[in-house]
Amino acid sequence: MILGTPGFIGSRLVEARLERGIPVRALAERVEISVPAIYGYEKDASSPRADVLRRLCDALDVPERYFLMPVEEQPGSAVFYRAQRSTSVAACNAAEAKLSWLHRLGTVVGQFVGLPPMNLPDFAIPRDPLALSDGDIERFAVETRRFWGLGQGPISNMVALLEKHGVLLARAQVDADALDGLSQFFPDHAVGLLAANKESGPRSRFDVAHELGHLVLHRGVDQSRLNKPGEWRAFENQAHRFAAALLFPPEAFRHEVKSFTLDGFFELKMRWKVSVRMMMMQAQRLGFLSDDAMTRLHINYARRGYKRSEPLDEQLPPEQPRLIRRAIELWVAERGFEEVCAHLPFANRDIVTLTGIPRGVLTGESAQVLRLVPTATTAEDVPGPKDPPQGGGSVTPLRRL
Repeated sequence: MILGTPGFIGSRLVEARLERGIPVRALAERVEISVPAIYGYEKDASSPRADVLRRLCDALDVPERYFLMPVEEQPGSAVFYRAQRSTSVAACNAAEAKLSWLHRLGTVVGQFVGLPPMNLPDFAIPRDPLALSDGDIERFAVETRRFWGLGQGPISNMVALLEKHGVLLARAQVDADALDGLSQFFPDHAVGLLAANKESGPRSRFDVAHELGHLVLHRGVDQSRLNKPGEWRAFENQAHRFAAALLFPPEAFRHEVKSFTLDGFFELKMRWKVSVRMMMMQAQRLGFLSDDAMTRLHINYARRGYKRSEPLDEQLPPEQPRLIRRAIELWVAERGFEEVCAHLPFANRDIVTLTGIPRGVLTGESAQVLRLVPTATTAEDVPGPKDPPQGGGSVTPLRRL
């Protein structure tokens, strides 16, 4: 009797194949088995023998334990893509697989290092969020600030803010220029993937705030609704409005913007860390710019060559996720890299991709490992000397378990 692999999870094979961008037929040829066999494994109709499992692991560059991890007890919400509809299915599938891997990585790391609990506001959102008015969206954004005690001032670091409140973020390369980010709500930790090939800090901050809008407003939306272009665009517009009101609250906008010109907006760019284009759109939403005035601004904006990049962007680099990286460094310092790597469910290169951790930390070749302070139970980031206290996310505590 030929035995398979007890505990093999077929959906893991689908996920790894999509993340690697390998079609079924190509994988079957690499592993030297039939196409129907691959489909049988993916549908849990059968499981591979030990020798076939090893070849699958080699072909997909994943450890055997990856296929044996149990599935999540509570499924996630719909996956929201900050992308144009022209983005290829293959690129979306690969990005969605990375997002799922980020959640699974957080689940494993969280068993050994105490991550911040998720602390997202839970508002009374209608069953159909599209029933919300523009005013409702802006009010929920302001209420989110109030929920986290942010006041009305600039947010110093959007990525650190979400990580402090238990949202797991990663910045990774995606194979589509039009894909800026995606997010998914899970009951334990929401997750978000940001495109590493986006070099504008203000644009990236808007992407983070946009994904937060989905997590706050749209966690109950069924995935099938996002396949309808009209509804998808409506949900995207709601997340746009939420992001703008979160980053630059309407009350503060009315108080601080003195000149509704490009030069007037540039005077505020460094303080609020948002793009001039976003401020233009916000001014029109709040009724400060007529359609004709907005058209003239757009023409001037394009004439100056700002569509591709704006001045001052180079002084505002994209914010980098640090939570999972710091947690793994803490874990390695406590237990050693061999034990840590024995528990991590992915190849080292995937851990590096998802966390930005130096590869040497996972191989014992790096001397720069997070030092444990004997009298403390937290490991804290040191905020920048000029970071304003409004940020709410510059210090993220981690607990040793």
